[in-house]
Amino acid sequence: MPRATYHSVAAARQALERIVRGALGSFADSARWSDIDTSFLFRDRVVLAHSIKGDAFWSVEDRRAPIPVLARRMTLVTASETGPSVESIRDALGAAGWAEDYTYSADGPGGTVFAYVCREALCWVQASWDGGDDSDSTYVPAPGVSVYLVCVPRAPAGRSPTHK
Repeated sequence: MPRATYHSVAAARQALERIVRGALGSFADSARWSDIDTSFLFRDRVVLAHSIKGDAFWSVEDRRAPIPVLARRMTLVTASETGPSVESIRDALGAAGWAEDYTYSADGPGGTVFAYVCREALCWVQASWDGGDDSDSTYVPAPGVSVYLVCVPRAPAGRSPTHK
């Protein structure tokens, strides 16, 4: 359960922007922030599934369709070896009392996806970088990172989130 609470989605979005700007340091001015109408595919549908052996287990899956929401979006693209670490965003949100929602987590050699929640909002982050080429020991990955962040209202169980 997140400790962070802001009493409205709008206040949570403002706090999120302050937190992320602080995490980005000198790259904060390169980040582009905007409010957008979009659709978000919440991952909060609990399903009773069965293994190939017939054993029952609970699974958290995507909703059947994306939900229209008003979101706060941030994009950042760097080409510097000294750019901000995506981990700095994760660490800053955790330190501010946001809790990680592991149902959105995925990692690979060329990127990561994760989400943090406060009581009013969900912050979904996708970052990518040149992960290299394991088959070529002489390959030098290009520097930089691309970060896409979207902050949406938390969806009440079984209902669509509001635009507040």
